[in-house]
Amino acid sequence: MLREEVSIQLRRILNSAPIMNSSVLTQFLNFVVSETLAGRSDSLKEYTIGVQALKKDADFNPQIDSIVRIHAGRLRRALKEYYYELGQNDPIIIDIPKGSYTPLFTFKSDKDMMVLTDQSQEEFTGNALDTEIASPPATPVITLLEKPTIEVLPFKNITSQKEVQFFARGLTEYMSAELTHFRNVRVITPDREQPSNTRDFVLTGSVQWVTGRIRAWVHLTHFATQEQVWAQTFERHISFESYWEFQEEIVNQVLAEIMGLYGVISNFYVNKIDNARPEERTAYPLHYWHFHLIKNFDLPTLQRAKQAYGDIVRNDPNNALAYAYLSQVCSGEKALVNMGFERGLDDGLAYGQLSLKRDPLCQEAYKALAINQLMRNHFKDAAQLLEQGIRINPKSNDYKAYMGATLIYCGFYDRGKEVLDEAFARDPYLPWWQVLAFGYYAFNREHYQDAIFWIERIEVTSEKISLLRAASYAYLENYSMAFDVLSLERQELLTEQLLDLDRLNSLFTPHTFALQVREGLKKLIQHQATGVFGMTLMLLVPFIFC
Repeated sequence: MLREEVSIQLRRILNSAPIMNSSVLTQFLNFVVSETLAGRSDSLKEYTIGVQALKKDADFNPQIDSIVRIHAGRLRRALKEYYYELGQNDPIIIDIPKGSYTPLFTFKSDKDMMVLTDQSQEEFTGNALDTEIASPPATPVITLLEKPTIEVLPFKNITSQKEVQFFARGLTEYMSAELTHFRNVRVITPDREQPSNTRDFVLTGSVQWVTGRIRAWVHLTHFATQEQVWAQTFERHISFESYWEFQEEIVNQVLAEIMGLYGVISNFYVNKIDNARPEERTAYPLHYWHFHLIKNFDLPTLQRAKQAYGDIVRNDPNNALAYAYLSQVCSGEKALVNMGFERGLDDGLAYGQLSLKRDPLCQEAYKALAINQLMRNHFKDAAQLLEQGIRINPKSNDYKAYMGATLIYCGFYDRGKEVLDEAFARDPYLPWWQVLAFGYYAFNREHYQDAIFWIERIEVTSEKISLLRAASYAYLENYSMAFDVLSLERQELLTEQLLDLDRLNSLFTPHTFALQVREGLKKLIQHQATGVFGMTLMLLVPFIFC
């Protein structure tokens, strides 16, 4: 019982900002606590921590290199900060007293302090991070909303031109046919005998011909409330012989704006839940937790999503879309934990395969498997999966944006940029990580001012974004801005091993991109080495650049 409670407390701390934002502190704390829980506290010496936790070479000499002592001091300060704010109500205090690397565990209820011994660890099996984070206690069954239904009514011809009637009829048929390729909605045909409660949205419009120009109005109405939730006007000067191109333009734009994770229909249901009182939240759309995870991309949101989709597939094992979302959550966990988390990738792969097995036409499953392969650095496999998935529904702008960004992160810059540009042209309101892909592309092409432009449009903050932005400023020789971005003390910047390639490879893909980021950061360190702390830092630089 003691082991389980301490492991839970460890995970709370590892998921908090003071620790989570530093891979070094995460590895340090996880190692010393796990070794203590395993009854190996006697082995917690500077050399062992340096080699096994901080990944120093076997010839690491703690008498010359004080890196372990420095990070131990930083870890003690981070723990103090955590318990002063976020952890003030936690049941267990984890502390590392000065003069020792063995953590002490104090239960606040009785203030009994303990150092775990071999005898207290009969059941402990390994690293605390190996305990599945998202295996929560059983929760009530989540009630899901049914897939929303869309009725496409015939577009009206409001002119006397017979050719416009053909245009309107073709537009109706084309719109209805393409909507059926989206697995998260149901499309119904107009039927006067159909009960009113079988439709959630009505999509229709009018077409007009005026002196050589065709104008089309399209609007989406929520049937129960008769609220017009979206509308758009399209107009073009064309001949009747080429009006099919205009039909294509209208259908593509309508689908881009009303469908997808951040489309009008999705936002309608998410906003309805978020604006409701807790007692009114009786049913949820399936995409609800995935929506918030992509928007916020933090560990608390990820854990809620993982729990929700885990509960859903346990109660509905044939729900292909829920398996796909669960796969994406598990694979994305590695990016947030910011260290080795192969269990999550294995789970993500299995859930993605289960999704495809239940529905071979589930595009979300292809996205899930592609991101899983990206996290494994299997870039060609990721690209192949994305190309396969786009064939299922080429008009999904949501998929195209996802595909374009992922291809850029895989190192297929030109193809990724081409696809991402097409998606962006139809819907400029992309999730932050897809906007960041534009910054990736610009950085790779050495257009560093453009890279900064895209990066600074992102509201999400992370070590990855800060390093990329700082490296961009460094390449532009704007060193003061680079240091401001990092928000680190200059001395700490060096001791954090800013240029550690293993760490950069865990943040950036592919390897050549990580090297490019490293060269930018190297310029920053070299500039600092010749600055205010010139002599001291010049002595340190050779060790940092190894």
